Amino acid sequence: MIKAPVITGSAFRLILSGLLLSLFFSFSESGAAGQKADYLIIEKPSALHILNQFQMRIEKNNIILNSQFVPFRIVEEDIILSDKITSAHKVEFDHKPYYLILDEKDRLLGQDLCGLVIKETNCVTLGDSIKTLSDRIRALPDPRTSTSVSLPGQNTYYRIYQKGRRFALLQEGKPLKFFWSRLTPVSEWEIIRPVTARKSISSSGIEKKIKEKFDTVNDIYREFTEAFNARFNKNLDTPLWQVEITETAVTAVLAGIGPDSLLESRKALINELEYVILGTEYSIYEEENVILIKKPNGY
Repeated sequence: MIKAPVITGSAFRLILSGLLLSLFFSFSESGAAGQKADYLIIEKPSALHILNQFQMRIEKNNIILNSQFVPFRIVEEDIILSDKITSAHKVEFDHKPYYLILDEKDRLLGQDLCGLVIKETNCVTLGDSIKTLSDRIRALPDPRTSTSVSLPGQNTYYRIYQKGRRFALLQEGKPLKFFWSRLTPVSEWEIIRPVTARKSISSSGIEKKIKEKFDTVNDIYREFTEAFNARFNKNLDTPLWQVEITETAVTAVLAGIGPDSLLESRKALINELEYVILGTEYSIYEEENVILIKKPNGY
């Protein structure tokens, strides 16, 4: 009888590192302002099967699922995911990568239930914010119709892209509201925020976003550890990032594992964190099992 191989703690860490490496990946940068890009406008994204950057189903409270006519920037079409079976479109929204799963006919899985799907090609990516100065700006809340509404004065909108003379606008809130407008007359609005200033429509503090990255990694560690222990009748502890947030820094310590373990997944995590703090005053440092993200006056 062939005996199952004995898997030590070190071997487990190597297996876990390999699994995590297949999930953590370096995604392409957000479409820079002025570049050309294609967009998919989805009326009801909640009907689709959408994965996050770790190729896991997005949370039910994700604001995308509660909004309509969401424009996703297309990063790459019809790719194969890490399971070597599932095909998807790699897209981006709010500076974050997502995967729209395809069916066996290369259609969006759930497309029959998601309402309108429009592909806008050769658009100019923008990324600034404007303020309406009066209620004279007209816009379409539904790109299917010609029935326009007035955008109230003194409201702020994020310009996602431009197609011809038409602009795709986002108004923040829950749910998100999208409009398509020619923004005429031009005297009735002004740019209030440069392209490089805006990081995320859902931002409520950079520290929260950093913490969410560590929480996501910890969830993945728990899943793999539980699965491994159940499969091989082991009782190994889960390596977890313990995060402390102060006014000047975020300190994360990886507990339950040696400093030379999970190096590839940690490197990928740092890449993700560097993207989160891009354009902010934070800097990131690593020493053995510690990741420190701090402001210039942090100690």
